[in-house]
This record gives sequence, C-alpha cells and structure tokens, in this order.
Amino acid sequence: GGKEYSLDAPINSSDGGKVNQSGMTYLDTVAQPEETSLPSQLVRQCIEEDSDGLFASKHVKGHPKANFRTIALLYLDRKSWQQTAVAVGLEPKQASTVQSFYWRCCKYFADKFKEYLQQ
Repeated sequence: GGKEYSLDAPINSSDGGKVNQSGMTYLDTVAQPEETSLPSQLVRQCIEEDSDGLFASKHVKGHPKANFRTIALLYLDRKSWQQTAVAVGLEPKQASTVQSFYWRCCKYFADKFKEYLQQ
C-alpha cells in the first residue's frame, strides 16, 4: 500500500481493469476530430477557465510546470506526447509519463467535466 505509484504503470492496473465499455476515456470521446466541435470546445473552455485552479495544481511529481491544464491544452492542440513533454520542461523520453499522467487526470476530473458540460 505504501509503495510509490509508478507514473508508467498501465492506467487500468489499479482499478481491476475497469474502463467504460468502449475502453475510451471521457475526454477521448470529446476530443474526436470527426465529432461536432461543441463538446471538445466546451472541455477546452472548462480547462482554460480552470476557475478554481484545480487543473493547474495537479502536476507530474516534482514538475509543477507539467500540470494537467497545460498538458491538456497541448493535447487538444494535437501536439504529440514528445512535443508536450518538452513543452512542459521534461525530456522527450518522458512522453509516456506525460501520457499516463494525462489519462489518469482525465479519469480523476471526469465528473468535473460532466458537471461543466451539463451547466
């Protein structure tokens, strides 16, 4: 229980492998280019506003610049994980760290996004 959670562990390892039916995350469903632009625009808006500073406060351990808000906006701009890692001050080889951190945050903030989209 006390062991450090590995940033590179597969995302589903901790919750018994449960993923919503399609195996896609909530943000995946809203960031699809072929969908209407509405939901991903709203999600982007939600992340940009970050009214309570939640997204910016969640960051890769020891790297405050590598926070969810910055990473998510780069992702929504279709940057590669390598580009994103470099943009937030990490090494290109830490792309997988950034990616797994991003998906964990998406799960973590899923309810917040849903709430925002229902306003």
